[in-house]
Amino acid sequence: MKIILPIFSLLIVSCLSLNLFSQERCGFDEIYRELLKQPAFVASQARLNQLNKTSSKEKTQTVFIIPTVVHVIYKNQSENVSLVQIQSQLDILNEDFRKLNADTSNVEQGFSKADVGIEFCLARRDPNGNVTTGVTKTTTTIDNVCDINSSQYYQLAPIWNPDHYLNIWVCDISNGVAGYAFPPNQIARNRDGLVIQYDNFGSGGSAIAPYDLGRTTTHEIGHWFNLFHPWGNGFNASCSTDDGIADTPNQGVIYTGCPSLPQLSCGTKDMLSNFMGYLDDKCMGNFTEGQKDKIRSTIVNARPSLLLSKGCLPVGLEEIEWANAIQLFPNPVSDKLYIRFKNNVPKIQSIELIDAKGNLMQIETNLGAKGYQLIVNSLPNGLYFIRLSSNEAAVIKKLVVAH
Repeated sequence: MKIILPIFSLLIVSCLSLNLFSQERCGFDEIYRELLKQPAFVASQARLNQLNKTSSKEKTQTVFIIPTVVHVIYKNQSENVSLVQIQSQLDILNEDFRKLNADTSNVEQGFSKADVGIEFCLARRDPNGNVTTGVTKTTTTIDNVCDINSSQYYQLAPIWNPDHYLNIWVCDISNGVAGYAFPPNQIARNRDGLVIQYDNFGSGGSAIAPYDLGRTTTHEIGHWFNLFHPWGNGFNASCSTDDGIADTPNQGVIYTGCPSLPQLSCGTKDMLSNFMGYLDDKCMGNFTEGQKDKIRSTIVNARPSLLLSKGCLPVGLEEIEWANAIQLFPNPVSDKLYIRFKNNVPKIQSIELIDAKGNLMQIETNLGAKGYQLIVNSLPNGLYFIRLSSNEAAVIKKLVVAH
């Protein structure tokens, strides 16, 4: 029997039911193919791909911090994921994206293991600047509230500004779906995040094997940053297609479970351990250096406002007073920028210069007590941001360079 889903329903999801596609843990390929029918998405993806190719690879040790909000929607207590389980997922993400996970031992010799340089924090302030735990809880009487054909989950728990937060909905999806996510530049901003089945989220608590170590969320965030499956975009793996990343070998088989090693399909050894594959959580272990470059380029070229978000900063500091106590002059500037600190400013730990696209241009940490000087005569004309951070807060100021 041929199963036809309306395009609108396909646009709601990027990971479809294992019952519909028996080989797939995730249906990103289907949603991506549907999105490619939208001219605006095709154009935006073409621009992003070109930017990612031409952007210089950001080689500093700067760690990108991603403010995260988890929306739990539950009908019964088994679906009401605990704060402990939520924190376990954040811990897993921070291990996986910083190459701190112990199971990098799953990665076979010859494949790269990258520290992506991204960390995730539960938001400490909401979009209105109020104190938050970074977790929302919503009860419902609706069965399978996050079903792939439903629009109810994001109405019950509305999205926080996706320019400044990674939104994760944790709920009951039904039909064996582990999770789904949107790539950048898609048209449905009110769903720009991840949806994860409650018993495939984090570890412990309600998490059930084989997806009980938080790797569903790691995988879906990869899609959120525009990574594809190692075999490319298609339900059936083929040696003639791939994910466009040089250090993930072509893969002619979609592997599940925990196969014995090594496995070869396209004349080369397959990288079974990659987080963007379909193996059981316990057999995964790495992102590659090429995937790292694409993720970081995607952040600065498609999701740059995340770098300017205050979502991880605590509330309660006299930030307005602090901001007024930091002076930039001259502004506009053509040559030397002077940054002066008044006496009531907390000790500044770092100064970052960021361009209008979110690219980190310069970072300084060896700062004087009263101020600092930046040389900007080599910068192109335009709008920039200066982010000054202490252990307690951060202030962002606009800067115009005009030669």
